[in-house]
Amino acid sequence: MTTHLRRKLALAGILAALAAPALSACGDHYATDRQNDLANGAFVMGNGMRILAPRIVASQDGKGILIGSIALNPSIDAETIGSQTAAKYALTGVTATNGAFNAVTGINRKVNNHGILLLAHGGIPVTGTFQAGDIIPITFQFADGEQATVQTIVVTDCDYNQGAGQSGFLTPTSDPSPSQEVNPGPYSCAFPKLPPIG
Repeated sequence: MTTHLRRKLALAGILAALAAPALSACGDHYATDRQNDLANGAFVMGNGMRILAPRIVASQDGKGILIGSIALNPSIDAETIGSQTAAKYALTGVTATNGAFNAVTGINRKVNNHGILLLAHGGIPVTGTFQAGDIIPITFQFADGEQATVQTIVVTDCDYNQGAGQSGFLTPTSDPSPSQEVNPGPYSCAFPKLPPIG
């Protein structure tokens, strides 16, 4: 092996050693550690509407915003149905079939020209006895009489969902009934620290 080749190999080894820390420095908040409720969310395919990845983003026990996406069945052409027919598929109410939150009625949220209704644009405020980590069966009611029940997760107002219930979102206006115990303290978004080993 020539001296010139040895020098090139040595230089390549040094550069690789110097680059390794920079390439591996992703910080302490890895993408694989962050929650992804869209990937974990449930979905239901109804005759007229499809409910995709709904979740309640809770700022504290018993208080949150129901968000997610609702889409018109692809077999229905959203661009030709017209506003009158679109009203037929409007979301009119949501009910927790296990009584975890107070039913919300009179919503009247319609799909757009593309057949999509994004609940994240305004959300639906809910109050009740739920807490982060709960999975609530929620029945969505539509103007045409269709109903669909989805197992819906309750998540904290952190990471991907941070901001729900703040600017651009509605906040709950009705208080839970006196029989419902609600923790008034907000959730913390602090990353948990492990106890020392040994």
